[in-house]
Amino acid sequence: MDDDLLIGSKIRSYTVVECLGVGGFGSVYRVHHDDLDVDRALKVLHRPIAADGVQRERFLREARTTAKLRNPHIVAVYDVFDEQGLPCIVMDLVSPSRTLAEDLRQRRGPLPRRELLRLASEIGEALDVAHSQGVVHRDVKPQNILLTMPNGQAQLGDFGIARTMRDTGMTETGMSLGTPTYMSPEQLGYGGGEVDGRSDDYSFALVLFEAATGRQPYGTGNAAIAGHLGGRPLPRASLLNPALPPAVDGVFARGLARDPAARFPLATDLAGALARALPEQPTAAWSPRPVGTGQRAQPPRPAPSRPAWAGGRTAPAYPGGRAPTVTPVRPPVRPPVPGRARVSGAPRAAQRIPGAPPLANSPSGGVRARGSNGGYRPPAPRRRHPLLRTFMILGIIVVAIIVLLIIIDAVSGGL
Repeated sequence: MDDDLLIGSKIRSYTVVECLGVGGFGSVYRVHHDDLDVDRALKVLHRPIAADGVQRERFLREARTTAKLRNPHIVAVYDVFDEQGLPCIVMDLVSPSRTLAEDLRQRRGPLPRRELLRLASEIGEALDVAHSQGVVHRDVKPQNILLTMPNGQAQLGDFGIARTMRDTGMTETGMSLGTPTYMSPEQLGYGGGEVDGRSDDYSFALVLFEAATGRQPYGTGNAAIAGHLGGRPLPRASLLNPALPPAVDGVFARGLARDPAARFPLATDLAGALARALPEQPTAAWSPRPVGTGQRAQPPRPAPSRPAWAGGRTAPAYPGGRAPTVTPVRPPVRPPVPGRARVSGAPRAAQRIPGAPPLANSPSGGVRARGSNGGYRPPAPRRRHPLLRTFMILGIIVVAIIVLLIIIDAVSGGL
């Protein structure tokens, strides 16, 4: 049965409609169930792969392990059969959809807070259900997480290398399978411990780290393996994405602990801790050009400083890096000390107050005290010496007499 012949052909009660995708191990088709009048997804193993007994058994094991898992966030398996020597699995058709890897690649950056927490909650629930049934996925990665469109509901699929915790067969083969970027230290042989559900939780934390920051913590390939085995420190997510608070760093540090006993007991515990660490409002705006595209993320805007009269201290941080507008209130003028004589002709508010700081001239001609107790004071009127006033009056009288004599002389000469 060649792949080209599947289009339009009948397989049992199903009619092949179209090919949805081709991978290294098999192909996935949209099929229509003629009796139930519903569309399903049909996964068919490639003929060269089906000839390998180990790969064939692994393919059928995916059907057996997934069929007993019932959860809205796990791609359901309805049937498994052999058609002309090719193993086939009938699964739920998640359409229209795209993988989380495709979504992150299209965004070129992290998920928004609401979508990130929804992803954590739904995939965490799916993993806990699988672990409660004794099933370890062993290949949790963005490529195996489907997001339905347009509501964005997440579903975990591709249990191709999953195995039960009671399964003793194919252990050595299974240990070498997985994607290095998302493999746990125990999958890579670190510590020689058993690979159980906590291995999936580690891979799940890697997926959430990438969804929250837009990049993998350790990179890919050999660099990722070195990071998982302790050769590289875990980068801080809050530095890769300034919109994340520092509390998120502690969540990922525990979720990505190399010792399985130090991690969260359940995947939903990791999702809950992440939800508590993320505030309702982000601490900074995420740059439209995220890390990994050659541009640096925009840092949060610093909070404004308080005015000098308030002590000159830095204002506390507010969500978004912006403090609310505060209208300063000028302090009242201190009253004069009782018993101090008032200078004649000067207003009381303009007198020098004992113990007050020295006064400095203001641009408007008034005076302003230096310090927190200095309000604006009007300038005091200039005081003149009494003798100076007498000389000024006499000068005016003399000038008036001279002018009068000149006028009389001019009148007499005319006569």
